[in-house]
Amino acid sequence: MKYDLKNNFYLNIFFEILLSLSLAILIIILIVKLTLNLKIIYYLDIVYLDIPKLSQLEISEIKSNYSYVIEYINNPSITEFNLPTLPYSTEGKIHFEEVKAIFIFLSNLAYILSFTILTLFIPTYKNRKYNFLKLTSIFLLILPIICFIPFLINFDKSFTIFHKLLFNNDYWLLDKKKDPIINIMPQSFFFHCAMFIILMLILSSIIFYVIYIKRRSHHKNKKNKGDA
Repeated sequence: MKYDLKNNFYLNIFFEILLSLSLAILIIILIVKLTLNLKIIYYLDIVYLDIPKLSQLEISEIKSNYSYVIEYINNPSITEFNLPTLPYSTEGKIHFEEVKAIFIFLSNLAYILSFTILTLFIPTYKNRKYNFLKLTSIFLLILPIICFIPFLINFDKSFTIFHKLLFNNDYWLLDKKKDPIINIMPQSFFFHCAMFIILMLILSSIIFYVIYIKRRSHHKNKKNKGDA
């Protein structure tokens, strides 16, 4: 009997960690995809970074090409990379194909994680086990802490390391002459996106922790009333 109880204890911990980790990764994916599709960040940077001056292009042309890139990355049915007005190299085309493949992978992973979460969440919540909320909060906070410090110390180096980890070639080092698209997507824009992602993760972490505290307090109050 003791052996069974011990096994159940460790099994419950394993499922709680799996649920929390799945939930945290899913939220990270959703925030990354939200950032990609939140064009207001880019539109603000068009003015703030003076992208028309950097690229020598009209704002309408900048928005048109940027919107196409986002649509291409998001939409699996668009199989051929073909910028509206800007030229591009073979290496540049391959790079955007690889970026698209990464986001398709993230979308597929999100579906798998959603199924895992639904499977584990229902029995966990029914049994009034709320530790997974606290664990999710912790997992969501770990990533910003890990990323925030290197980004602040040296964003250029962090940006390079990030690309080297994601890609097995150097096609992401676009030549401005061959791939002028890079002129409308300066590194500072990606820094702002990274900061937005980190802030959203911190906010999500706080929300999960507040929910955890409230659910735990509610459960304790209900239990105390029952005992009384």
